[in-house]
Amino acid sequence: ADGKDGAVGPAGPAGGPAGPAGPAGADGANGKDGANGADGANGADGKDGANGQAGPAGPAGPAGANGQDGANGQDGAAGPQGPQGATGAAGADGADGAKGATGPVGPAGAQGLAGLAGSTGPAGPQGPSGSRGPQGPAGPAGAQGAAGSVNAKRGEFLIPAWDAVQVSNLGKFQDDCFKTVSWTIDALNAPGDGNHAGMTITYRFDDLNQTALSNFVQAINRYSDSTRCKVNFSINIKKVTSRSITVNVARMDSEKVWSDTFSFHYSMFF
Repeated sequence: ADGKDGAVGPAGPAGGPAGPAGPAGADGANGKDGANGADGANGADGKDGANGQAGPAGPAGPAGANGQDGANGQDGAAGPQGPQGATGAAGADGADGAKGATGPVGPAGAQGLAGLAGSTGPAGPQGPSGSRGPQGPAGPAGAQGAAGSVNAKRGEFLIPAWDAVQVSNLGKFQDDCFKTVSWTIDALNAPGDGNHAGMTITYRFDDLNQTALSNFVQAINRYSDSTRCKVNFSINIKKVTSRSITVNVARMDSEKVWSDTFSFHYSMFF
C-alpha cells in the first residue's frame, strides 16, 4: 500500500530577480508588502519511511463455514495376507447319504481247507427206484417146442432216426416174416424239461385177415460201439389191427434225440 505523504517542502523562491539598484533615494516609506507569489510545484515525494512496528494482533474472527468434502482418494494397495486363523471346532456330523448301488460280485475266494468229517448221520429213507437200465443182449434162441394150437408171427421193425424225419414222413423196409412193411410218422416228441425224445409211428403190412390174441414188442440194439450200444427205448403198443400196429417210442437212456436207425421185435399170437 502507499506510504503516508511526506511533509510539505519549503516555499519556493520569490518572484524574478531584483532590478538594478537605483540611486539611493531617500528612503521612502516602506511600501506595503507585496502579494504572496504563487505556490511552487510540489516537490518529489520523499522516500517511504521505515515500516512501523506491527501492531498488536486483533481479536480472532469467527470460524468460517466448513468447506465441501474433497473427492475420495484412490484405494491404497492391498496389504499382505494376514496369518491363518486358528482351526475352528469340528462341525456336527451330516445326515447319512443315500445307499449306493450294489457293487459287482467279487471274485470267488480261494477254497478253504476241508473240514473234519462229521459223524455218520442216520440212514435216510430209501430213494425212488432208478430208471430202467439198458436192455441186455438177446439170449440164444430156445429149442423148437412141440407144435401147439397157437400160431405166431415175429418180425423186426425199424425205428427211424429222430432227427432225419418229420411228422407225416413215409418209409418202408423188408422183413422176413411180414414182407413189405411201410411206416408213417404220426408225432414227434421233442426233448427238454424232463421229457425224453420220442415219436409215434404206425406200421402197415399185408392184411392177415385175423385178429391176434396177443401182441408183444421188445426193443433190440444191434450196435456194438461204446456209444450207440447204450441207446435204449421204451416201446408201448397204442393200437393194433389185422394189418397195422401203432406204437409210442421213447428213448430211455437219455433225453436227447437219436441219429441212427434202431429196431424192435414185434410178435403176434393167434
